[in-house]
Amino acid sequence: MTGTALTITTVQIDPSEVATRMLAAAFSLALSHPYLGTALWVVPRIPCPGLGTVAVDAGWRLFYDPAVVVNWSVAETAGVLYHEILHLLRNHADRGRITHDPRRWNLAADAEINDDLVGEKIRLPGTPVLPAQFGKPNNLTAEEYFLAIPQNSERVDAGEGTASAPDSRCGPGATGIAEPWFTDATRTLAEISGDDPVHAGLSPGHAQVVRQAVANQIRSFGIGSVPGHLSSWAGDLADPKVDWRQELATLVRNATADAMGASDYRYRRPSRRQSAFPDIILPSLRQPVPNIAVVVDTSGSMWGYDLGTALAEINGILNATGTNRQCTVLSVDAQVQACRKVFHADQVVVKGGGGTHMGRGIEGASNLTPRPDVVIVLTDGHTPWPSLPPYGMRVVVGLICRYGNPPETPSWARSVIIRD
Repeated sequence: MTGTALTITTVQIDPSEVATRMLAAAFSLALSHPYLGTALWVVPRIPCPGLGTVAVDAGWRLFYDPAVVVNWSVAETAGVLYHEILHLLRNHADRGRITHDPRRWNLAADAEINDDLVGEKIRLPGTPVLPAQFGKPNNLTAEEYFLAIPQNSERVDAGEGTASAPDSRCGPGATGIAEPWFTDATRTLAEISGDDPVHAGLSPGHAQVVRQAVANQIRSFGIGSVPGHLSSWAGDLADPKVDWRQELATLVRNATADAMGASDYRYRRPSRRQSAFPDIILPSLRQPVPNIAVVVDTSGSMWGYDLGTALAEINGILNATGTNRQCTVLSVDAQVQACRKVFHADQVVVKGGGGTHMGRGIEGASNLTPRPDVVIVLTDGHTPWPSLPPYGMRVVVGLICRYGNPPETPSWARSVIIRD
């Protein structure tokens, strides 16, 4: 939620009254912030008695405990909806997954959001988490706040005299990690709703479409009509500085063109000039179709959404190069965990979750028969690399790095930075 543990009332609650209050809060927020309309109406509001909080999951579903919401005004409830929507728009789930510390990350993400909401004079229930509580200024990123929060901070549970963790949690839609208290809630929902498409949640691709739609709406309102933090977010999302897909496609095409240009003479097929020299066996000139292997980093530091996006893009790139044959995909963490020939990205076997050593993946690719001409490595870069290039193979590194400065890659590899 927003970062404060609340006392839950024990009086009799009318679920329909609370649902009406949630709807009124959504209308209120849509009126004051119309550019958020797409996100507001795509997020189902699901009552979950006993949850003890308001939270979102990675499928863009919002769960609320009626016993908590009944204590808030409509304005405060709208503020909480705004807060949770920003967790989803800012993609805190994917950004926080790498921290492996959901409590501290939840606080950091709350601080990133709440300073903007307080600046807008948005009403929030209780005492929201703010950067000053950790000795940091406003307008920094959640990553920066995360580093400033002590591991054993008393504000980790965000309690005012209480240690009730669920009351202060925004769910896996903010942290990227489904903890037991929230997993139980989604399991209960599945038992109740069955195959109801309203409660099925959004796929990562659909979620990204919604983010883009909201960004376009914000940009259409113009500067001065939208809070600065939303204008900045929409500008970053809608105007990527580098089209990494085109750059990666170019690198792959160049590498395959180099391999295809490595022509050689072979005696397996007669030369077209053989009839002119009946006493001499002439070789024919052969231009090979390159063999391509993809080494996929499946270590614990990799993010599923980035992995799926990159695989899909590589799938399209391979089709565009004209090599409409199967390629070999190796799933690698600290060792080669799976190796399979595939025609499409959805056939890839993804195994791993341990440490990272892409050198083992490149070595595994070099041991394939036939040896690949081009190896594409998809990784976040937090890995050791071989000191020398592999013999007879060209290497293209797709460096998945959403934020900050990317790690270094070996000078003998062609690299492109993949950003969302």
